[in-house]
Amino acid sequence: MARLGVGRAPRAAVVFSALGPLVLIVGWVVAARLQPTGYDASERPVSALSAADAAHRWVFTAALLIAGAAHLLVALLLPRIPRLARAMMALGALATLAAGVVPLRSATGGSTVHIAIASVGLFALGIWPRFAAVPGGGWAQRPGTVRAVSMLLTALVLTLPVTFLLDRGFGVYERLTMVALGVWPFLTAIDVWWGCGHRIGSPSARLALVTGVVAVAGVAAGVFATVIAPATATTANYRARVWLDPDPRGASRLVADTVFGDIVIGFGGLAPGLRATPSVRAGISETLARPGLSLSTLQPSPAETESAVREAAVGLGQRVVAGSAGAALAAIGLQVIWRRRRPTLRVVAAATAGAALAASGTAYGIWRTYRLGAQTQVTTTGLLGEIQNNATALAEVEKRSNEVAPYLLNVIAVASALQQRYDPQQAQAPDAVRVLLISDVHASNHYPLIASIVADQDIDLVIDAGDLVNFGTVAEGEQLGVFSGIDTLPVPYLFVRGNHDATSAADEAVLRRLERIDNVILLQPNPREYIEVDAGGVRIAGFNDPRWFGDDGKRSALKQQPSREAFVAAFADRPPQDIVVSHEPWAVSGLPRAGVVLNGHMHSSFREGNRLQVGTVTGGGSFSHYIDGEGSEELAGQPSSFDILTIATTCRLSSAARYRFTDVIEGRPAYEEVTLLNGATVDRRPVDPLRTCTRHGPLVTTRVPAGTLSGGG
Repeated sequence: MARLGVGRAPRAAVVFSALGPLVLIVGWVVAARLQPTGYDASERPVSALSAADAAHRWVFTAALLIAGAAHLLVALLLPRIPRLARAMMALGALATLAAGVVPLRSATGGSTVHIAIASVGLFALGIWPRFAAVPGGGWAQRPGTVRAVSMLLTALVLTLPVTFLLDRGFGVYERLTMVALGVWPFLTAIDVWWGCGHRIGSPSARLALVTGVVAVAGVAAGVFATVIAPATATTANYRARVWLDPDPRGASRLVADTVFGDIVIGFGGLAPGLRATPSVRAGISETLARPGLSLSTLQPSPAETESAVREAAVGLGQRVVAGSAGAALAAIGLQVIWRRRRPTLRVVAAATAGAALAASGTAYGIWRTYRLGAQTQVTTTGLLGEIQNNATALAEVEKRSNEVAPYLLNVIAVASALQQRYDPQQAQAPDAVRVLLISDVHASNHYPLIASIVADQDIDLVIDAGDLVNFGTVAEGEQLGVFSGIDTLPVPYLFVRGNHDATSAADEAVLRRLERIDNVILLQPNPREYIEVDAGGVRIAGFNDPRWFGDDGKRSALKQQPSREAFVAAFADRPPQDIVVSHEPWAVSGLPRAGVVLNGHMHSSFREGNRLQVGTVTGGGSFSHYIDGEGSEELAGQPSSFDILTIATTCRLSSAARYRFTDVIEGRPAYEEVTLLNGATVDRRPVDPLRTCTRHGPLVTTRVPAGTLSGGG
């Protein structure tokens, strides 16, 4: 190995050490783009991309295998490192390979084996520098350097569980940790390669290279600074988060992402792309309640627009300068570590010049490109394109809902025919109760469509998993016809509160308004009691989301636990429930003594064990994921969806038909997917021969005291 130290081994180690992190980054970026709409890389772990049920799981699985092989080759080829350091690096590489071979069972679930493998790998890659000190070695192998780096990398790894429990930005933190773990072997390989006598040009050429590298790194750091901490632009009714697009394909384009589609404006010139996510401020509910509402009422004034543009420009400029300065400081810091002395004036000047070039070049490019009148093309996608041609489309949601009902009902009929064709035993089994499961109405009046489905499919009751409105106010529901729409339904309407159905933990105004509707049954009318429903022998219960519109949006899973524990305690002495419903997935996942558990909140259909997650019946409503201050766990841009559950006379789930469709408002509905689930794969309880549920049996309600643990309301 000593002879290879001045030969090809150091060069090969540099190449493979650069390949590992690069492949991982490309892998998770590409895999994330291939996930269904709404995947949030900032929150989800990278392991979810290679899970057994993940879309295109082979992409990130291949990245893990290539990165693991690259790390293993570095461990074998890198000269002049102690055996223990080499062994720990090899252990991390082998664990990376194993993580690709043994994936998570579910993209939203856990796997003890996979988590253990990943933990060992991350810890090994964090601790190996501690054993890499070499007397007389380069800067990356000095005892002080390796101790500091090992402590930093290990701290990053050990704080991963803390970030996960905080329920905010885990995906970003995990990815940054993995990049840090991958970069240090590369820097060590560079140091060893340099120590073997390799150089790059003359001293002047190296200073020029420092300036160029810092300039490029400064542009990248400035762009990513805006991604990590976007600038804001505000008007009376709206707020927008604005950042620079790190994707080179988005250069010289301004893209405004909305749940209705994108506004894309192309410009001539060369500059990083601009991305903006507009959101509605809660105060708009007062504007919506005013008589004579029009589009001009909601539009910001020219003065507001000018002020918002100035606010965004200043915010972006500050972040670009901060990112560029950070790149220069990093370059100077590396020189200090390398030379073990104060930085030379020439290096400081070169790094400062690079940062200045990065900041000024980015600012000039943006100013030159995004000038008023310089746009070359304006396009809109999705519903926005439809609204351009028909400005009254949003005002006719109820009418459109009526118009498309026959089409949707025909598709349901086709699905029923397919079920009879491919599973005749199940389709012909006696039915006891048919349930229409909906969620996340978000103040969009699709109740004419819901009423048509109820009538055509002989639905016995509707279960709504919450988020009836957006801003937690009764006025919004009244103005948009939600309460009157529920009142038109001819069947019981069972409801649990979502996190958008109140303005504080103690606010019960929406619940009290629903209580005045004859067919509504609140499964938790107040913090002191629950309502257990017996529908023809099928036992149904549920509990409210303790969160509200305007809370901090953090630690959602932990906030569900008091309400969950209170519900379990209240029903501990009662017969097991056939159906339990709450709003958020963390509230009902793994709930004991329940046949089928139901939730909404995520705006996407999903099945995990006996948990059925229904999407949003209205496509998220007019303002969903367009709301200022909300957390990111609710997924944006989902199509409309609902489920029809059939409970057999055995009181067990017989089947679940899941429907997903788009373009209701445009008047040309299109089904994206129809899924038929065998109920026996969801509700796995053995049949109780002493129980029989009956068709069109009586509906009986029982009040169940909540006890002292209740966190609902």
